Amino acid sequence: MKEQLRFDGTLRYIDTHWPTILLGYGGGSLLILLTILVSFRLGWWAFVLPALAASLILAYFFVAMLWAAHEQYDKRENLDHHILFNLSNLEPTDSFAHVNLGSRITAIGLSRRLTSGHVSVIDVYNPQLTPGRALVRMRHRNAHPPADPRLTWLDGSIYLLPLPDSSVKVVTMSRMLSEFWQHGDRLRLLQEIDRVLVPGGRLLLAERTRTETNALVMGTGVLKLAPAGYWQALLQEAGFNVRHEQNVRGLVHYWRADKPYPNQPRQLSFDFGL
Repeated sequence: MKEQLRFDGTLRYIDTHWPTILLGYGGGSLLILLTILVSFRLGWWAFVLPALAASLILAYFFVAMLWAAHEQYDKRENLDHHILFNLSNLEPTDSFAHVNLGSRITAIGLSRRLTSGHVSVIDVYNPQLTPGRALVRMRHRNAHPPADPRLTWLDGSIYLLPLPDSSVKVVTMSRMLSEFWQHGDRLRLLQEIDRVLVPGGRLLLAERTRTETNALVMGTGVLKLAPAGYWQALLQEAGFNVRHEQNVRGLVHYWRADKPYPNQPRQLSFDFGL
């Protein structure tokens, strides 16, 4: 059974991103093959070596993509729910909120660390604010899990989470804030999370960032990722005090940010243009 589940995370990643993988790697491979065949047929030998080099580069990025997916979604010690749970210092009896865009994997993983605790999972998906096609495919393939007393599934929005003011001690989010393309939408959601957290409450955030490792895996695609400094500045702009950060394998960055107590100074982010 363990062998069958060994690459489930990688297979889910491929299933969600298959158009990009098919067009990028499949289309690139077909173009290189046609270039080599035509070059041989017409005697354009100068094109053969560059085409072979391009095929090696394409093969490298394909293997790197599979490695990164396996590291993030199959290695138990690298799974978001374990890192978020440990970083937040949660106990198996705690109750907290998890904000997402319809992915159930991390929420279920968090709930399995609980005994009598409870997770309120809030889906804030809005196709106008988060138009990514991979997100649509992920939501379409998500089966609703069996009933579990440790889980409650709620619908909300970035403008209003269905929780009272100062009602939860911990909120977790996993790789979903970057799905919002506008800075203002990200900030609005963080401010709404600030509203529902008790003073001294904790926000746990996971995002993939622009690192050397991700550059080696994604090539120029890494430019789509924000650097770690952006996310830290955004948390501070929303009024949080960043207490701890952790980078795992150069692939994913994690932050713990606390809501200040009344009259406690908040962190300020300064941009000196240097």
